Amino acid sequence: MAQKRKQTPARQSASQTSYVVYGVIIVVTVFVVLAVARYYPAPSSDLPEELNGNPSLANAKPIVLPLEPVSITSEELRKETEEVVTNLIDDYPTVVVPHKIAAEFAMSTYRYEEAQSHWQAALKLRPQSIEAQTGLARVALEQGRPEEAVTRLEKLLQDDRSNVDLATQLARGLQQTGKLDEAAEVANRALTQFPREPTLLQTTAEIESQRGKLEASKELCLRGIEVNPSNGSLHFILSNVARRLGDVELADKHLEISRQLRPETKTGGGEFEKHYDESLRRIVGYTMAQAAEFYLDQGDAQQATQIALRAAEIYPQGGLIYRVLSKVLYRQERFQDAYQAERRLVAVEPNNPLNYVNLSKIAFLAGDPAGGRDALLAAYKRMPDSSTVATALAAYYLEEGDLKSAQKMAQESIQITPSVHAYQVLAAASAGLGDLQGKQQAEENARKLMPSSTRVAPISK
Repeated sequence: MAQKRKQTPARQSASQTSYVVYGVIIVVTVFVVLAVARYYPAPSSDLPEELNGNPSLANAKPIVLPLEPVSITSEELRKETEEVVTNLIDDYPTVVVPHKIAAEFAMSTYRYEEAQSHWQAALKLRPQSIEAQTGLARVALEQGRPEEAVTRLEKLLQDDRSNVDLATQLARGLQQTGKLDEAAEVANRALTQFPREPTLLQTTAEIESQRGKLEASKELCLRGIEVNPSNGSLHFILSNVARRLGDVELADKHLEISRQLRPETKTGGGEFEKHYDESLRRIVGYTMAQAAEFYLDQGDAQQATQIALRAAEIYPQGGLIYRVLSKVLYRQERFQDAYQAERRLVAVEPNNPLNYVNLSKIAFLAGDPAGGRDALLAAYKRMPDSSTVATALAAYYLEEGDLKSAQKMAQESIQITPSVHAYQVLAAASAGLGDLQGKQQAEENARKLMPSSTRVAPISK
């Protein structure tokens, strides 16, 4: 039995950053606060209040991120992960999430009976849990019992039509029972709500291919690859669809990509073992990242940091791991370390524009304004139609005193999607340029977009 760890929910810091929600929109808030409002109180300490008395965190050494995976056998990997998961359940025996993490790990390593046991435990703790019931349906699908899964999922979908995993699994179940038209109807309806959900896109592409709707399947594959270029299965499906459509060049291109991404299809035991090891490391790393995030949510930042760093050692090319690690370090206001994690995330996922947005936020907080500017410009280059990026860049220009550029970018952001933040930046830039009418109009537009409970007085500059 693992020793119980102290479960003290983290209290909010008195610093400026404690007012900001972690996520993509944070960068806009940070810049608008810096450049326009300036009404947040100054930090009272370098660390959140609850960490001031914790020497192990207050004097934490800078992190060192690995370049190569730690040397460890597959058996040792499994044992270490099982220990983390067991500790999680022992530490929080009445909480559903640890059982969910354990079930997902068991599913990923093809231990379906164990996964079923954890989903049943989760359902016992929360009898109305749609997630646990969907998990049991997934086990049934993997064990060749699609009729049982469909019966369970159809009933659930009546109560929650906005659950993407539920809809995806139901579509899979209907597909396995041969009801392709019904499967396509469920999947395509879900896509209207979740047009960029990777697993749903792949499932729908497979179903449409089976139905002979080749153009629709091709379009879905291309959308899925845009969302997740490293999905070898989608490239393989697209190769087959393109060949059936007579586009041999496209088929050969994506077949080769799928082979590069799925080396288990190549001959040679050494290549298979290498792929197996990497797949297990990815599963283990992501499982540990989920555990770290859960510990963080319970207020145990020290345990969260330790597990997230271990996940990076096991699978140093895992983007999700660095997202979680950055979040863990950010919550502790360890901005220099969080900056390292964000930079590594950009290195392993250079084609994800949102990574540059978050990197820019952390760069400014870490004291590297040049790095923040470069990250924002990189994000804008990759996401020219993002109002979030345009507003953040406008606020950056405002802070730098480049009022005309700030005004231009704020107007561009408003043309894409009007927002309170964009109008606030536009009001401040207009005021600085002597355009009092423009300032007043922007302030009025900002107030119209604000919920009545959050409206504030006009901004002065």
